[in-house]
Amino acid sequence: MAGKVARSAGWGGPIGTSRAAGSGLISSHGECTRVLAGGCEVKDFNLDAVLDQKFDTGAMQPVLYAVESFDQVYEATKQAESRLG
Repeated sequence: MAGKVARSAGWGGPIGTSRAAGSGLISSHGECTRVLAGGCEVKDFNLDAVLDQKFDTGAMQPVLYAVESFDQVYEATKQAESRLG
């Protein structure tokens, strides 16, 4: 369960407007530059997909998730909390 919670920390922000947010993107200039240049797959946000996404904290992520708003992240956080208890 802790691994699923950790996956949620890398959620991305509104990519279509050239804004990016999330712990992984904020802390890594290379990751942010890469996503804006189209260097990874960007999928529409889906909580189940995010929680199941495998990742390597020592590597650039091959898949990131785009959200419509920070309200969507807030709602997803509440859903994740109720699911993961």
